[in-house]
Amino acid sequence: MHKGPIINKTALLILVDEFTPRITYTMNFVFRCVLGIDFKIIKHISDFNASHKCRLSYSTASQNEVSFSIIPQGLLYEKHIHKFNAQICYEGDIPYLSSDDDLKGIDPFSTIFFFLSRYEEYLPHKKDRHDRFLFGSGLDKENWRRIPVVDMWVDWIRLRLIQYYPDLQLKPKSYQFQPTYDIDHAKAYLWKGRKRNLLSLGRDIIQLDSKTIQQKWRVWQGREKDPFDVYEYWEEFHNTRGLSPVFFWLLGDYGPYDKNPSVDHAGFRQLIKKVSSKNEVGIHLSYRSHLNIKQIKKEITRLKEITGENVVKNRFHYLRFKLPESYRLLLDVGITNDYSMGFPNLIGFRAGTAHSFLWYDLEREVVTPLWLHPFQIMDVTLKNYMNLSTDKAFGASSEVINNIKKYGGTFTSLWHNSSYHLPVWDGWKEFYEKLSEEARKGY
Repeated sequence: MHKGPIINKTALLILVDEFTPRITYTMNFVFRCVLGIDFKIIKHISDFNASHKCRLSYSTASQNEVSFSIIPQGLLYEKHIHKFNAQICYEGDIPYLSSDDDLKGIDPFSTIFFFLSRYEEYLPHKKDRHDRFLFGSGLDKENWRRIPVVDMWVDWIRLRLIQYYPDLQLKPKSYQFQPTYDIDHAKAYLWKGRKRNLLSLGRDIIQLDSKTIQQKWRVWQGREKDPFDVYEYWEEFHNTRGLSPVFFWLLGDYGPYDKNPSVDHAGFRQLIKKVSSKNEVGIHLSYRSHLNIKQIKKEITRLKEITGENVVKNRFHYLRFKLPESYRLLLDVGITNDYSMGFPNLIGFRAGTAHSFLWYDLEREVVTPLWLHPFQIMDVTLKNYMNLSTDKAFGASSEVINNIKKYGGTFTSLWHNSSYHLPVWDGWKEFYEKLSEEARKGY
């Protein structure tokens, strides 16, 4: 689990009681992926005591005086999933998990692993009507979902390494902004086909929605641009700001939650080709696909046929996926990067981090080659789930962005072309432009 150069090879010696996949996974994320240093894990205390390298004890064994020692709580030495009594405690302003009977002190590695492995999503929890894990389903307090708990603990470890070993060279913290877009409906009124157009028009007539009827007629007659057609605006928006977006295309079969145009529509295919020729794209696996390998393969094949490129990126439509089954299916079809890790109903940090990380299959206790790229803020979350005004949404979003800038990582936004439709989304175009400017500061 490493992206980027290792600054200091074999710079740290880590003493453990035994070797476990959980320990290796967690140490790789903290030291190689984020801090940029290599390490060696050993369990012979005599070798540890005799070494002149920088040392970290993550062991219950007694040893000679060591500057940096963390007593393990035990989670990283376990080999099974179980429900445990845990409470949220604080070290300063950083929350961590502690069992009710734990007297061993603070173990940041256990908290980091708990978040990254999505341990709580394997435990019994409430789900919404879309069978999703939401904020409020697990060990939840809103204030600790709105902050990057994992990244704060990595920074805590960084500061102590610097304190104990001032000559140890660590990778500087970095910040990036990654805009992403889910194209659920390529057009609002066009490319639907006669049957869908007549049904929607009939619904508007029954609801006496004269404004929508008039707008549809203007769009159908070519006198007005389709309200979801913001692709030229987006191209200029990104080019003038030096941004490199990722687009996710919904190519499912028509259904209650999958209402993309037919994949055979020439205009739709041409749009995908045009956008993919200038930007990174991925599949937006449909609502009904998250446990259906046949449907997943069908939709990936569709995108590959249109773009001529292998499909390695995904985001699940409605953020509807189940662990571990959905991620295993992604690996089976060659997806190596998933962008679904975020809450539908709360902005912040579902996995506690703004860094990309490898998925750990907790049932099988193995590290997989699937990279997870968490997002923090979605348009629908702000407006529809949290019911925020644009002013309050900007304040809440700025807090999230500032935390990522402080602790390092990538701010990833999730937006839709449908979120420019007036009057429903009045003021949100200006909001997103302002949010992007805020995100670009220091980038």
